[in-house]
Amino acid sequence: MHLSSQPRSWIPLVFMLAVLAPWLAPKPAQAQDRVHRFIQYTVQDSDGNFFPIGEVEFCTPDGECLYADIENDFPGHFIMRSSQLQPGTAYTVRIYDLNVAVHFEMNNWVYVPREYDPAFDRFVETDKFLVYPRFQGNEDGGMIFRLDTTLNPEWALRKNLPKYAGPDSTPDYPELVAGFQVPFMLGGKFQTDNTAIGGVDDVRPGIGIYGTLRFGYPDHLPPRDHWIFFQEVTFGYQQNRYETWEIITPGRRSDVTFHRVKLTYGMGQMSQSFGSHWSLGVTVAFGGLYDGTQMLKYVGRDYRRKGLGCRASALQRIFEVGRVDVGVSGQLELMYYFADNGPDDYWFGVAPSASIGLVVF
Repeated sequence: MHLSSQPRSWIPLVFMLAVLAPWLAPKPAQAQDRVHRFIQYTVQDSDGNFFPIGEVEFCTPDGECLYADIENDFPGHFIMRSSQLQPGTAYTVRIYDLNVAVHFEMNNWVYVPREYDPAFDRFVETDKFLVYPRFQGNEDGGMIFRLDTTLNPEWALRKNLPKYAGPDSTPDYPELVAGFQVPFMLGGKFQTDNTAIGGVDDVRPGIGIYGTLRFGYPDHLPPRDHWIFFQEVTFGYQQNRYETWEIITPGRRSDVTFHRVKLTYGMGQMSQSFGSHWSLGVTVAFGGLYDGTQMLKYVGRDYRRKGLGCRASALQRIFEVGRVDVGVSGQLELMYYFADNGPDDYWFGVAPSASIGLVVF
């Protein structure tokens, strides 16, 4: 049974949904919603000793105050509800002792939720970062505030990535990507045309495979909330089948296949969880139209093709199996295939296409 020769308006829609899936998915929670319900702060004096016991006060410019206790059995530590703190508000923070005397004071302290975000990784169900907020007093009674963020060793253990041993180590970035695709030809002289070469009345989704070598990663994991840059080289193969009406034998159909191999150089970025990836690249292609194993020939022409173009791709991880990540991918490609362009010619010129598929890395 053959596919309809009507325009396939659903093909670009399917591709767009695949490529835009990461962006069409429910939007991630705001930073405030990702912060832990309770935040543990520490208080130290100018020598680095924990403040033994007392009370902490957070007051807004209009006089509203929040209080937290520094307990004797947990010296130097106090806990605040993240929902109590107002983002962007300039607080005055005071540290009191048991005699209600102010030991340290700090003005214009601001709570910024995104700085406390532990970057929960739903694939391994643990936080990627450990966040340590700290107030440290000065000899003159003032204070400074520091927010130390370190990689969570439990996250590294669950990811089974031993190279994530510390901030000075080189992360175990994905270097090899392999995928299977279903390519769709979207227009130009690579779609159906009842007037071309006796009539091209069917073009079918094809198959494709590719392998990508990634390189050019930074030596260290960049600061939080930054994307990771990479370069890549991709080698792949694609084919689509066409059904045509024969000119020499009217009424008979013939199948031809558009085979091509492609080489792409690209640059892209991925998220720090290695879950979302995108890249842009330039592509060269070599191939042709074959009738079985024979190069197609018509009115003195053979249909050997060389092409040049560009490609945009996106990848989204969906689950993990051991140390192997499995995801979905989508590509948009705009090629130009060089050939004679006489009135009887076909399969040349601009060739837009889209591909969807599965990928492992």
